Amino acid sequence: MKMVKGMIIKEGAFYTFRTACPRCEKPAEVKGLRKRALDRWQSGTLVQNAFPDLSAVDREILASGMHDECFDAWFPLPDNWPV
Repeated sequence: MKMVKGMIIKEGAFYTFRTACPRCEKPAEVKGLRKRALDRWQSGTLVQNAFPDLSAVDREILASGMHDECFDAWFPLPDNWPV
């Protein structure tokens, strides 16, 4: 799987991943990433396995660059979807 283009910035003991949403081009970022998890992700580990402690929203930013508002707009749930 091709990785999303973005920047990884060291901030103290953790890292931040910054990118632009492919739908709206607004900034999207995930903070508080650990080096070991980043290394696993960059070597090909699936995002959900490399970052099991992150929210689905944060993992989506890492996987596609898309933040939750644009994801929901592009992939709306059907009206009869159970909540």
